[in-house]
Amino acid sequence: MKKVVAGVVTAAILALLVIISSVSIVKTGEIGIVTRFGAVQNRVLSEGINFKIPFIERVHKLDCKIQKKEISNGSASKDLQDVGIDVAINYCISVEQAPTLYKTVGKNYESTILIPSITDAIKSVTAQYTAEELITKRAEVADTMLDAFNKKLNSKGITIVSSNIIDLQFSEAFNTAIEEKQVAQ
Repeated sequence: MKKVVAGVVTAAILALLVIISSVSIVKTGEIGIVTRFGAVQNRVLSEGINFKIPFIERVHKLDCKIQKKEISNGSASKDLQDVGIDVAINYCISVEQAPTLYKTVGKNYESTILIPSITDAIKSVTAQYTAEELITKRAEVADTMLDAFNKKLNSKGITIVSSNIIDLQFSEAFNTAIEEKQVAQ
């Protein structure tokens, strides 16, 4: 009798473990990337309760909400002035391209793809404008940067929703020259 009870309890515990390990909960704003024996599957799990094959499949969660990143970068303007530029971007991961992004880059996509692409685009855009134009055409520069960011990142599964130029810093000599020009006028 005791062996039967022990067997039933053991079977119930094993069944409970199998049921628990076959359920994956994906939170709001996340997606689940399914891997089977380490290989990324094309199946993406949406928020809520999802089922997977226990002990064979794993679910890796990626945040698909809009995220903010601030990047400081040194660059040069068209007239070869040193420019320090601080940019804030809002970005999100494309749900459709998330499995490919996870497969090719992993969870460290921010340091591997995002920041280097943004830095390169900032340098290329600031080189198209003079130092004066960077100040007077700030909105146009920000729009040009947004287009450049998306050209570099959309194909990789990252969409830049918005970008803002937070601050522009110029060399002390340039600031002095502008101040002297204003005083002379």
